[in-house]
Amino acid sequence: MQRIQSKAMSAELTSGQSSQLEKLEARDTLLAKEIEDLEATMSEKIHQASNNNVHTVAKRKKTGGSTSNYDEDIDSLYDRTSAKRSRGDQSQDKSVAETEESLIDKCIALFDRMKHKKGMMQEKEKKVKAIEEQLQSTGKDDDEYFFVNNKLELAKEEFNVASDVVRSIDKDITEIEAILKYSDSKIVVDRELMFVGSQTKHAQRRSDMNEQKLKEESSKH
Repeated sequence: MQRIQSKAMSAELTSGQSSQLEKLEARDTLLAKEIEDLEATMSEKIHQASNNNVHTVAKRKKTGGSTSNYDEDIDSLYDRTSAKRSRGDQSQDKSVAETEESLIDKCIALFDRMKHKKGMMQEKEKKVKAIEEQLQSTGKDDDEYFFVNNKLELAKEEFNVASDVVRSIDKDITEIEAILKYSDSKIVVDRELMFVGSQTKHAQRRSDMNEQKLKEESSKH
């Protein structure tokens, strides 16, 4: 980008090159805005969850206090309907169970989204490597060199944005994992398997995965 801009300052760019420069600058502005919005959203969400929700439930569990208000906070955080809860023990237990279920559903959805976004990130990474190879085969004195170089810069920015999205999803999962473990320490959140649930189901999933790997290895021989 800097090389094109410097050529523009010295009036060396053709009309086509000037048009390309305008497109690159517009794309840079859009990517910067997307990253800024993403960082602001995640910062606010993590701050609210860490300072209000997780610390609140830890304090209430330590003192033996009620968690009904905390449940309502969690419902609000994940856009769940926050119905009035009875103060009776039976109603409170039901509310806690519903909250855990909703958070598990949210975590499963995040795992699905992460899988999709990781695929996109890997495609962006392949694109970067392909353009890097193209740039290496292009001489610096070649007229196409600075266009390929700036195409590489854009590809790297796209990869960085995709990486930021994956990291933000991972932070959401970490946040939910912390809340779930406060309510039930036996709940397992496994990023490798993209699994969330009971220890029994987790052990079964792990066993199934190992069995599948053995079958795949056997088929290769």
